[in-house]
Amino acid sequence: VGDPENTIKLYNELKVDELVLCQIGSTTPTESRSFLMGLSKQAFMPVCYAGNINNFRDIDEVFSMGFDKIRFTSALFSNTALIEYAVKYYGRQAVVLGLDLVSRHLRTGLWARIRDSKKVKFTNFDKLLSFAISVNPSEILIRAVDAEGSMSGVDANVVKICSEIDEDRSIIYSGGISQFKDVIDLNNIGLAGVAIGAMAIFHGRKRGILVSYPSDAEMEKLRDGWRK
Repeated sequence: VGDPENTIKLYNELKVDELVLCQIGSTTPTESRSFLMGLSKQAFMPVCYAGNINNFRDIDEVFSMGFDKIRFTSALFSNTALIEYAVKYYGRQAVVLGLDLVSRHLRTGLWARIRDSKKVKFTNFDKLLSFAISVNPSEILIRAVDAEGSMSGVDANVVKICSEIDEDRSIIYSGGISQFKDVIDLNNIGLAGVAIGAMAIFHGRKRGILVSYPSDAEMEKLRDGWRK
């Protein structure tokens, strides 16, 4: 929302721990190199890039721009060679795997949503999770698709699934976060982290634009919990 460079500057001032920059259009990182490099240079925190990674060159370009990590989502389903390449040449610490979980289909099993060639497909969540764990990435980000961007509270079904995954895995939850209490509650069940989106941009019922982040005191409370 708004000018991304100015938004990143605000997040610098707010001392954001880490930033995920998602390319939601069809442009590849190679095609938008100058723009993305400008954003990367503005950020004082680690930045993870996500979106339209189609080949090895795209991976090389992203890291050459100064990004610290790449998040792969559709590649889990369509092109695992990209993930293997990133792990081999840039290390596991530079790889984040994203799983988009659709909880409204829980009665018929766990289904992960994949965007492939502009089409939305669904595949077995357990199989994708098993592969993700075998890669042993720096983090596995599980996104509650039904709650994403709603600021209506976390998806209890997805949270339960996250909590049941081996605690040695770095699991990050995303979706529906509406208040700092949601973050505290997720911290208390032992997740490695929480990703917030709409809560850090919108404010109030009318969703006015207000870039924000938990205070230093709130973040220190969270870090104390994660260090235990």
